[in-house]
Amino acid sequence: MSIIAHLEQVSPEQLKHFDTDPSAVYSLILGDSLSSVRNTSQELQNWKTKNAMILLKVIKAGELENLSYFD
Repeated sequence: MSIIAHLEQVSPEQLKHFDTDPSAVYSLILGDSLSSVRNTSQELQNWKTKNAMILLKVIKAGELENLSYFD
């Protein structure tokens, strides 16, 4: 297992701006990919909502490792 990090130096003004607008941090980190991250997040939420009962049954049965993630 490993960890990969990318560091970005920010100014004191940017830090103050992040306090008032936390989403600006995501814009700094993700750049143009921010909208695709939001879309993916919404798709995951929709999938969880649609499959909640199946997920609960699988978890209760202890069969999580047998769950097919890509239907």
